[in-house]
Amino acid sequence: MMKAIKGFFQRLSIKSKLLLTSLAFALPFALLLYLVILGFNRDIDFVRTEIDGATLIRPFETLVFRLIRHERISFERLAGTRSDEELQEAGDQVDEALADLKRALDACAEGQLKQECTRTALQLEETWVKRKAASKKVTAASLIPDALVFLKKVGDTSKLVLDSDLDSYYVMEATVQRLPRLQQILNEVSGVMKAAQLDGVFGDQEQTSLVIYADELERQLNTLQENLAIALTEDVNFNDTSASLQEKMPTLAKQLDQAVRATTANIRGLSQSGRDSASQAELDQAVVRATEAVSRVWQGSANELTILLEARRAQQERTRSIALGLSIAAVLLAAALVSILAAGITAPLRKATRIATAIADGQLKEARESLLTGQTKDEKTKDEVSLLFQAMERMIQNLDSLIGQVGRSSDQVSSSAARIADSVHQLEATVAQQAASTSEVSTTSKEISSTVSGLAQTMGRLTETASEAARVATQGVTSLSEINTTMKTLLEATIEVSGRLEILRTKTGNINQVITAITKVANQTNLLSLNAAIEAEKAGEYGPGFAVVAREVRRLADQTAIATLEIEAVISEMQTAVREGVAGIETYTEQTRSSSERIASISTDLGRVIDYTQQLSPQFETVNQSMQTQSESALQISEAMSQLNDAAGQTREFLTAFLTASNQLKSAVDGLEVEVDRFVLS
Repeated sequence: MMKAIKGFFQRLSIKSKLLLTSLAFALPFALLLYLVILGFNRDIDFVRTEIDGATLIRPFETLVFRLIRHERISFERLAGTRSDEELQEAGDQVDEALADLKRALDACAEGQLKQECTRTALQLEETWVKRKAASKKVTAASLIPDALVFLKKVGDTSKLVLDSDLDSYYVMEATVQRLPRLQQILNEVSGVMKAAQLDGVFGDQEQTSLVIYADELERQLNTLQENLAIALTEDVNFNDTSASLQEKMPTLAKQLDQAVRATTANIRGLSQSGRDSASQAELDQAVVRATEAVSRVWQGSANELTILLEARRAQQERTRSIALGLSIAAVLLAAALVSILAAGITAPLRKATRIATAIADGQLKEARESLLTGQTKDEKTKDEVSLLFQAMERMIQNLDSLIGQVGRSSDQVSSSAARIADSVHQLEATVAQQAASTSEVSTTSKEISSTVSGLAQTMGRLTETASEAARVATQGVTSLSEINTTMKTLLEATIEVSGRLEILRTKTGNINQVITAITKVANQTNLLSLNAAIEAEKAGEYGPGFAVVAREVRRLADQTAIATLEIEAVISEMQTAVREGVAGIETYTEQTRSSSERIASISTDLGRVIDYTQQLSPQFETVNQSMQTQSESALQISEAMSQLNDAAGQTREFLTAFLTASNQLKSAVDGLEVEVDRFVLS
């Protein structure tokens, strides 16, 4: 795998390698850019979801306000101060608000926010339709808590409650939590008042409830004021400062503060004034004004929340665009730098390649001119390409000087080689004549040496033959002596075996007597068993036992007789074989005695032959030594002449090799001159 990668890189140009390396370094940067853009997109999607939730708050606030108005009119209709047409008109306005809310939901992006809030809105609409179609005594008061459930769903699914910027977070808290709670408390205060008016009873319980509501209103109002103050303060620290938030919200907050505090003052004044109808009517008007003030602030805060979120989204999109633009610009700048760097490397390398090609073709002058074109000398430079060109310039100068010197030297070597060749030719002729004379003398010496050597070899072989014959004869005498001794020993052993066989024959004859005795014993035993059988007949009641014993004894006697007959037959056959063996041994003994006498006679005759042969061997040895001495002398002469001939041959070979070397030197010089002529010197 590594070899394949290495081979692939070796086939690439330097520019391609630089580009490929740049791409390798750009990959982590691209991955980092992707992750950064992905983070921006995630934040932008988060803000878009928040914006969708904020856009739902305005139609929702309208719906809540109209539900409260519808509830108030329904109370007043029951009190006789409102007509059915006014109640119907208020109901139609609620229907329009629900339709606007549904259209706002349809405009939201697909996701959990749209799904959850649409389902809650449909449930709210279904509840409203049932309440509207019911008896006129049923008011819409119970729909306010259901509507606030929808608002909580919006805050959760749109992730408004997870907002990260302090200014928008506190505006969100005021919009989603504090203002709805204020509106709900004011509606409950109105409900208590309307119920008391219908019943005509305003007791301690109603008064206590109103005081509790007044305390809650003040607490929620204080918290709301704190939220808006923090939002105004932190607005300058996040994104761009919102002019509308800084200008509108303080005025709206002040109006709300006045309206709510007037309501709480009326509530406390009502508990001190004796609960007269004038105070109740004044409180009712104060609640209406406070409800309208809450509605205005709620609408304003929803608008400001949307503005802040839109500003944040725009800021994030601008930041994303700037990051993407800077990244692309950085990539383009890096690509431009790589291209410039590649051009700065490849252009000088192409020039160096052209110069090297000119040097390879022998055009040193052209290479020097190309090298000096556009080059400035700077001895302090650290640029490797400039250092390469300086080194190439020194190389061209050195090659120019070297080739000039080689050309001059080749001329001198060529003339010296020619003179050496002439001298070698003369010396070679002289050595050839000397070698011919030496060869003739060497040939004659070799013939004499060969003849004497052949005669000496013949005498040597004759001497060896005589010695071998004497040695073999001596071994034969020794062998005959050993054979004679062996025959004597064999004769003695044969006589001993014959005696032992005779003893065996005698012993087997004695066995016949033993067999006869056994036969007699068997007959007596048979008679004894017969008597026992007779006695058994006389024994009475003990007779069967004796009869059994008698029968077994008789059977044993019969078996003994049969076995004795078989043994007698075997012994008879063995005696016959022993007699035949004794006769054969006696015949063999006689033949062995005769052979031993003949071998002794032959051994005596062969001893005399060996004596004569041993006397002949020293004479052959003397002649052989003389011939060997003559052969060695002739061989020494032949070797001396051969060495002289070899020396002459070696001298001739040396001269031939020297002549060949001279010719090769001349050829090399000629080739060197041809190669030198290829170079165009500067």
